[in-house]
Amino acid sequence: MTLVKPMANNQQVSKSPAVSAALVALLLYVVVNAGLAVSRTRFGEPFASPYHGWSYWSVQAMHNADPARVNVVMLGSSLVVSAVSECEALFKNQALDLCFYRRSEYFDRQMQRFLNKPYETLNLATPGQIPSDAYLVLKTALANGINPGLVIYGIAPRDFIDHTLNNAGDTEPFHYLSRLVPVDECTDEIYSTPLSQFDLKLRQTVKLYGDSPDIISALQPFMRDFVHSADGDLFHRLNDQTFMQVPLAHFDKDSQNPNVFPGTAIAEVPSSTSRPFLDNTEDYKCRYKQPNDGNYQAQVRFLDKLIALCQANDVNIVIVNMPITKGNVQLLEPAWRERYFADVQRIVKLHNVPFLDQCQFEAYAPDDFCDTVHLNGFGGRKFLDLLVARLIKEPATNRLVVAAGDHGKRSVSTSRSGID
Repeated sequence: MTLVKPMANNQQVSKSPAVSAALVALLLYVVVNAGLAVSRTRFGEPFASPYHGWSYWSVQAMHNADPARVNVVMLGSSLVVSAVSECEALFKNQALDLCFYRRSEYFDRQMQRFLNKPYETLNLATPGQIPSDAYLVLKTALANGINPGLVIYGIAPRDFIDHTLNNAGDTEPFHYLSRLVPVDECTDEIYSTPLSQFDLKLRQTVKLYGDSPDIISALQPFMRDFVHSADGDLFHRLNDQTFMQVPLAHFDKDSQNPNVFPGTAIAEVPSSTSRPFLDNTEDYKCRYKQPNDGNYQAQVRFLDKLIALCQANDVNIVIVNMPITKGNVQLLEPAWRERYFADVQRIVKLHNVPFLDQCQFEAYAPDDFCDTVHLNGFGGRKFLDLLVARLIKEPATNRLVVAAGDHGKRSVSTSRSGID
């Protein structure tokens, strides 16, 4: 007969060191966290980041821009990115790396042509950008001395209605930009779910968790040196790896990826004979499926906050409904389409802000699009031509673009730090 009890005792004894080690590690974690909280230690520079996403490159563009010359800022999702950048590649007849290129010289030239005033546009639109992201992008730009005379914000239903997005705090722009500018005034909109509220409390309470991006960024040089000394071949393979170039329209599906590598997001010179079309209907069926009413209302409030932020800083703003295909519009339930337009109209009327509906199906041909929502270079050029014509022609917008052309350097008290 085998005795079991002695084996159980042996197992209990063998577990004791592991339990003790876990308790010691937990105690050490608590002590280190408390010490950092009391000392208010800051890891690394505020603009440094272990991840180089779209927002990282946007902030770098802000730092490279001349605040005295920038008088127009563009905001919006990949619909704006694709229309403007593909047109720009066509206009300049060269491929453009969007990690670094954030101009719209074609738009500027057209504005100068008709109004005989200088314009310099900084395009801060990024794939997946929603109103809460646009709000933080502009707030960051203002904090870094970019104080334009005019903001052009391109919107579409997806920016407010996206079934695949849990809440405003889940986006890549929020994770990065909320480290650079305060977000206390909008915590109710951003942290709208119990889980997100718990995560906020955790990051506020546990400094090692809240500062984890800064800690990782600060440790990266040491990690690189360690890998280099341990395995030089591995170090060179990691640093020399090449990344696959992705069509701009595809970035809309992966806009929350924390890393965007130079050479992967390229606006190519479009061919007049070959205009491939990507059918992304299934993707948008998923996005428009069972919209989250709470998220929708939060984004409507952020549109209101964005306009209020502009007006508080003496910045004019024009809201532009972006062109998409009729097939894509029909994927969204009529009740939601009507609600979207009604809410946008209500907000712009409340603030007396111009709203230009550029989603005119008859103005665009099927081959102006590279998928059901993104314009290609030829469609982008048509969009900008029509936009410039309306901005100049309509009295409500003419005075705004003329004022932007007369916009001089504004005195903005700001501290501009470098970006690693």
